[in-house]
Amino acid sequence: MRISQGFSLIELVIAAFFLSCALLGLIWLNSASNRSSMDAYLKMQAVQLALEPIEVFRAFGYEWLTSDARPQLEQFPIGRLAGIVDPPFGGIQHPSECAQFQREITLTPMIVNGLRAVKVRVRVVPHAQSRARTFLLRNDVVMEGLIVERPR
Repeated sequence: MRISQGFSLIELVIAAFFLSCALLGLIWLNSASNRSSMDAYLKMQAVQLALEPIEVFRAFGYEWLTSDARPQLEQFPIGRLAGIVDPPFGGIQHPSECAQFQREITLTPMIVNGLRAVKVRVRVVPHAQSRARTFLLRNDVVMEGLIVERPR
């Protein structure tokens, strides 16, 4: 009778099967983690792009926003879907990922508790053929702000 030491072929095949199943699970977990972190990062970029014009218009105030002589800011075109534009003279530059988005700004006059106000609605959507469209789980990010006339 011959005594053999080691593993048989069937034992090696079964061990390889279980190891490959475990490895596939780890690869899937890594892929899902990368997708989720990219979604969170791009969603944060979209929220920042949506908040930016609301903050700028709030700083200028209600009177400037409702003035007929108000200059059109090329960084914040109103009423149409437009790409993200950096200021021409220095200042703050957007991260390169922001070029994957478009922004639509809508102004709606309204009266709130007897005070005149303007509702600023900003919708940010990714370009059709961009990495942001691939990774974002939602189609758009919408933020709204209310700019109220100061009492006299």
